Amino acid sequence: MNATTSTLISDYKKHLMDAFFYIARDPTINKCAGIAGSSFQVYGKLKSCPNNSWTFQIIPPWIIPIMGKKGYFENDQATLVIGGEISVTDCIFSKYNFFVSIVRNHNNSENDRTYDSCCEEQKKCVNRIVRRFHFDTGAGKEFTLETNSHIQFGGLCHEKGAVEKYYGKPLHYCLDNKLDTPRIPHPPLDIILIFDLIIRQFETAVEREFVEKSEWINLVRGSEDFRLRKYYDQIEKYYKNKTAKHSKYRKTLFETMCDKDFEF
Repeated sequence: MNATTSTLISDYKKHLMDAFFYIARDPTINKCAGIAGSSFQVYGKLKSCPNNSWTFQIIPPWIIPIMGKKGYFENDQATLVIGGEISVTDCIFSKYNFFVSIVRNHNNSENDRTYDSCCEEQKKCVNRIVRRFHFDTGAGKEFTLETNSHIQFGGLCHEKGAVEKYYGKPLHYCLDNKLDTPRIPHPPLDIILIFDLIIRQFETAVEREFVEKSEWINLVRGSEDFRLRKYYDQIEKYYKNKTAKHSKYRKTLFETMCDKDFEF
């Protein structure tokens, strides 16, 4: 461990504390049950941990109703579910994963209708996970071609119990969650970048004003610097090696991203 790594991890922890504290205190967040309290708990957890070894989990996950849309996302017909965790041990990320699910709510008023899927027709009396994305970051595995940072569609549904408790009814999830591949290369997003991305694309109780405030934009830009800058620097390095005169570089970008030395 060098002084630069130690400083970066310490600074990133402080950045996350600022972000969770900001989320916990924002008035529009109070309209989404549990997020403010969860954020304040994470803030307290981080504050109590040493700068070189710290951890947090978003448990239970944040459940955010989608509202104001017609059609598939008609008001109160679907929710977003966001969760995950980060653990740092001696300034090294030992756990780093997040997930986003979209739950389609069962509508008691639906009688005669055209179903959007066979799953919807067969499981019309329960809520259903219709999309699930799992963002994972860890050491690259060159021989099995697993990139340091990737996204999977589906995955183990750790949030199932929390969502069933929230709605008080069963939750249907029929993706084959033991399927590990393909793992698709993806930038190492953190909870701040994911939350911003989701809130900007869906109309929720978190008002648009939240993502447009300069304080929040600065927090998002901070996460871009901490989590994305070195990632893209490594990609730029790949292209410089690839195009250098008399280059003997024969790896593809995908293979390079599976190398344990592809750091960010």
